[in-house]
Amino acid sequence: MTEPQQTPIIKGSWEDLLLQAQQLAAKQDDAAIDIYRKLTDRLSRLPANQRQAADGRLQQVMRQAAVDLQYYLSYRDCYDEALAVNEKVRILLDEQDHKTFVRHAAALRLQAGDVDQGLADLRAIAATSDELDPWGDALFAALDKRRYADAQEAIQSADAWVNRHHRDALNTEEAKRDQAFVAYLKARQHAALNQPAEALAWYQFAAAQDPFYRQNPQYVYTHLVDVGAYSEAQTLIRTDKQGPIRANFWQGLIYQRQGRPDDAQHAWQKAVKTELPDDGNVDYLELVLSHYYLGDHDGVELASVLRAINENPGFWGLFYLAGLGWAMRNDMVTARSDMELALIRRKSLAEGRLLARTWWQFCADLLDEPKQTQLAEYFEDAQIQTRI
Repeated sequence: MTEPQQTPIIKGSWEDLLLQAQQLAAKQDDAAIDIYRKLTDRLSRLPANQRQAADGRLQQVMRQAAVDLQYYLSYRDCYDEALAVNEKVRILLDEQDHKTFVRHAAALRLQAGDVDQGLADLRAIAATSDELDPWGDALFAALDKRRYADAQEAIQSADAWVNRHHRDALNTEEAKRDQAFVAYLKARQHAALNQPAEALAWYQFAAAQDPFYRQNPQYVYTHLVDVGAYSEAQTLIRTDKQGPIRANFWQGLIYQRQGRPDDAQHAWQKAVKTELPDDGNVDYLELVLSHYYLGDHDGVELASVLRAINENPGFWGLFYLAGLGWAMRNDMVTARSDMELALIRRKSLAEGRLLARTWWQFCADLLDEPKQTQLAEYFEDAQIQTRI
């Protein structure tokens, strides 16, 4: 079977300008901004039928330029400018793309520090949606910002959505799925509040309503581990038959934090010796971290991460794993470079100005104090910890 040939980009075309901007942005060259602006400004002024001609060729270029420009301006902390681009272009987009841009505008405001408006925007999106999922977005953003009153409002609104949409038909499969989703949201809320018994109870209700949650207890037990609720976390880890690698990794992490290093090593050994599924669907984060917690003395898993970066250079988590791996091998120059790349990518996506605290904990576990000190600037709430 032959692969379809790509149409060559004509020099001086709109696509050529977009490629030039992308190449400059990849080198963190601010000259990209002017080219992106030229694309969004000029293409947005064209008649809609001209942009939509040839399968929407110019519409796609305009949209991609706007997305890329927002990402680059976010990386440069130019949030007002990024929002201006968002608002200018989204009115020219189809309904689905318009929704995506509106949601991204809320993320930009949250990252810029305008938390009240960002959370209000997410609530407004959810309140006008025919879907339940946006209330999850509102909840998770509120929990991330530790705005627990806003989180409770999102939960109450999600409950009301289910009651309004299903009324007297709460026993249908669709209604059960929606009730399970709200129960999951409540589990996450209680885990964030360090109320593990309540979190466990709501998870179990969700699992009883929807097999998806029965098969994915990690969506709750990882958060229970984060708050030190090890007993409740282990209750769920023991049910995790779908993900033996992730289950053994997190069990090992609990053992380590309970001062049981031999048991921890045994759990991580089980994780790395697990036969990988034929479909390639593997819990890659936990697999890499299991090797790291075992020392990765031969550097095999770091090499695996570097290969994965070559295949998917857009995912910031891979650069984080590479940075941690290089730090373990005492190459702090490369470690800092990769952490910087991870941060650039996360920040560009408006997922946060710094890497989340949960990612710091692995650094604190695996690195000595001088190395932690050199990497702490990339993380929120990074606390230097003494390794025993």
